[in-house]
Amino acid sequence: MRAERRDRGHLIRAVYTRYAGADPDELARLVDEAAGDILLRRVKPAAIRRVREHREAGHRTVLLTGAVEVLTRPLAPLFDEIVATRLAVGGDGRCTGRLVSAPLVGDARAAWLSHYAGRVGANLSVSWGYADSQSDLPMLRAVGNPVAVNPDLPLYRVARRSGWPIEEWPSTRGEPRAVTASRAERQAHAVAARVRAWRGGEPVGTGTGSDRARTVWPGAQR
Repeated sequence: MRAERRDRGHLIRAVYTRYAGADPDELARLVDEAAGDILLRRVKPAAIRRVREHREAGHRTVLLTGAVEVLTRPLAPLFDEIVATRLAVGGDGRCTGRLVSAPLVGDARAAWLSHYAGRVGANLSVSWGYADSQSDLPMLRAVGNPVAVNPDLPLYRVARRSGWPIEEWPSTRGEPRAVTASRAERQAHAVAARVRAWRGGEPVGTGTGSDRARTVWPGAQR
């Protein structure tokens, strides 16, 4: 399991090297103007309904994800806090392709959650956590109401043994089965490629891949 968490962190770092040379303001504009609806359509309806149910119950809602921060902007109205991957920006105002800090995966997510709960006064023993990967077992074990959603096989087995709820959240109609870069990502990569070409750098491939979001809802009043 430790190797899987380590590999996930390496994957996140590798994916976001593609943003080297991109303008952060341009990325934000692309998401706000062109990609917001596309990104929201990729979110399972059951996930949005569950978040809204928690908010209606007065719960504080938090999203923990390996997705790059700018791509979570359309989800901001649903959450009290979003913790996402932050891209480092160089002295020229462009993304460097590196991250501000190490990706929040595995034990790091559980540690962050514990610290956050202490800061806002949340009681984790009556909180909910949702995840789909065994890499999030430390986070799920930190809350009183863990839920495995569309789990991978290792998480499914742990959830069955532990008596945790296992839920299947269906995809939206027409959602592609293969994970591909969003339109905003493709446009951003094209911008980065043009900048690097102008600087005499090597071409940048668009590539594919993402880290699916993990959500946790501490049961504290907002």
